[in-house]
Amino acid sequence: MKDKTAIRLAVRAYDDYQRSRIALGNRIKIKKDGSDQVVPEQQSWAMTERDRELFRAIYMHQIEQEQAIRKYLQKKLLEYPVWTEYLVGLRGVGEVMGAVIISEYDIEIATTVSKLWQFTGLNPGVVRGKKNETATDGSRIIVVTDEYVRGDRLTKGFIAPFNRRLRTKIVGVLAGNLIKQNPHYYELYVNERMRLSHRDIATSGKTIEQYYVSGDGKIKWKPNQGHIHAMARRKMIKIFLLDLYVAWRTIEGLPVRPPYQEEYLGHIHEGTKAESNTKEQSETASGEIPEKREWAESVNDREVS
Repeated sequence: MKDKTAIRLAVRAYDDYQRSRIALGNRIKIKKDGSDQVVPEQQSWAMTERDRELFRAIYMHQIEQEQAIRKYLQKKLLEYPVWTEYLVGLRGVGEVMGAVIISEYDIEIATTVSKLWQFTGLNPGVVRGKKNETATDGSRIIVVTDEYVRGDRLTKGFIAPFNRRLRTKIVGVLAGNLIKQNPHYYELYVNERMRLSHRDIATSGKTIEQYYVSGDGKIKWKPNQGHIHAMARRKMIKIFLLDLYVAWRTIEGLPVRPPYQEEYLGHIHEGTKAESNTKEQSETASGEIPEKREWAESVNDREVS
């Protein structure tokens, strides 16, 4: 596997410049194109034109640095087959996001898609908690405990069981890009949102738009539209990672396994192209890259928790 130190540093540097540039722009009331923001009179402050031009020059210099890093990433990404053969043609995934995906994920370690989901913080199950402790020589070590924590949440006293920065990028940024720019993943998102909006809660017979009163008389949590949006977005991203897992492992010549709920539990919704899935998996084992759209359609109706 090609060393990813350079591309990872470039992504981090890009984020640093962008974060600093946005903060400075908000302080001096300047937009990205260099024009002035509309500021209410009561929020204006005294600043000489000379000082303002100095800060404007610093702001524009940061934009130039971002552009320089982006150009570097455009050339660097050509060294990675997963970019040239898969991600480059995927709407909603640009150079910076592609660099984030390639630099943060290790597809050789991710022998199953579940490992990608866990690393991204999309596993609602439990995992063994890890803690930072001090060794006898004074060094800091990570210890795997016998206690279990949620795989998608932070637990006090334990190291985050997922990559916090990566989850912000994938769920917080990429998901929105896919919904806005990629028709296929937008369709997945809308279908899941509609399904959640009209499903029955347990056996109460009430729709999700009503409160659910349990048998002991307690009012259970009722998902609102914000919760429904988050759940639908989460499923869409998990399917995106499933598509990425299959394509990337195939390109690298690595074996591909179906998701756990299919391989061991047999959870496949009615209407799923089971025979097509089996055929595609055999083609994947022979080294043939599955068509992006066809694979996405084949997992459209899969049960992704």
